[in-house]
Amino acid sequence: MPNLASPSAPATLLGKYEPTTVGNKRAMHIVNVAGWVDNKSCIKLPEVSVQTVSLWFYVTFVTSGMVFLFDGRDERPNVGDGTYVIPNKLQIGERVEGAVAYLNGSAAQPLSAVMAPVTAPSSSWQHLTIAMRAPVRSALKLFARHTYEEGMDVCVGRVLVYDRALTEAENRANYEASF
Repeated sequence: MPNLASPSAPATLLGKYEPTTVGNKRAMHIVNVAGWVDNKSCIKLPEVSVQTVSLWFYVTFVTSGMVFLFDGRDERPNVGDGTYVIPNKLQIGERVEGAVAYLNGSAAQPLSAVMAPVTAPSSSWQHLTIAMRAPVRSALKLFARHTYEEGMDVCVGRVLVYDRALTEAENRANYEASF
């Protein structure tokens, strides 16, 4: 079950980040704690066709302002329009409406059912998979707005991006594989 990661189109870490260990897992800390306008750290994916995003992460700090789980918009017309998730404000773009979500190996559920838990500071790692109704061509910014602001302060484990929807069994296999 290959994902879209490719040596020819790698993801980019932007802003402040540092390697860390949480529990017994090695991770990358995406640092966004200085206040919402200073939150400019994220993972920028190359422009690809995306339908499913699967993330292992550990929330370390939550601001009272708006934070983005991911945002596919950019300044070009019709590129990633409506592809964003703002979990702590329960807002999603129109291309994410109707998405199926899996949290920690659970059965499929509406995205709205998992948005609040993913922004609370964690005492454990979380595995979240979001499968949109249809693929969208986008250069996703993970854990920040498309302008690189309003980011989440998280430790990130494995990130998988697919150009198709995963089945419940595939998602469960990713969860059980950990990272």
